[in-house]
Amino acid sequence: MRTNAKDSAITIATARAQMLAMLANARSVDGFTVEGLARSYRVPLREIEYHLTIERQRREALG
Repeated sequence: MRTNAKDSAITIATARAQMLAMLANARSVDGFTVEGLARSYRVPLREIEYHLTIERQRREALG
């Protein structure tokens, strides 16, 4: 079964939303790596790195 660009974009958007929800709700993000998240979520590596960095900075700012 082939997927078209629209289906692929929806899949990536869904994976992104799931990953962001998981990062926001995780007790700690220290153990997460870009490579590990890339295996679990179909999101571009640069985007995973960006969101992981932002989440780590947010948690550091909160103390």
